[in-house]
Amino acid sequence: MRPARHSRHRALVTLAACILLLAAACGPSPSPGPQPAGPAATVTVPIAMPVVISLAGFFDDQTLAVLYEQIAAFEAA
Repeated sequence: MRPARHSRHRALVTLAACILLLAAACGPSPSPGPQPAGPAATVTVPIAMPVVISLAGFFDDQTLAVLYEQIAAFEAA
C-alpha cells in the first residue's frame, strides 16, 4: 500500500510543478521599466510608391501580395 501512496503523491507533486511552470510561462511578462523618450520611428517612402498597411498590425498573405506587386511596379518604373 505504501508504494502506491508514494507514487500518487509524486504524481500530484509533478502535476503541480507542471501547472506552476505553465502558469509562469503564460503569465504577463515583466515590464522592462521606463523607456527613454525619443523620436518616433519613421519610414521614408517615395511619394510615387503607394503603400498598403494592414490595420491588424501584421501583413496577411493578401496584403503582402499587393505590397509585392506595388514594389515590383515601382522598381520597374
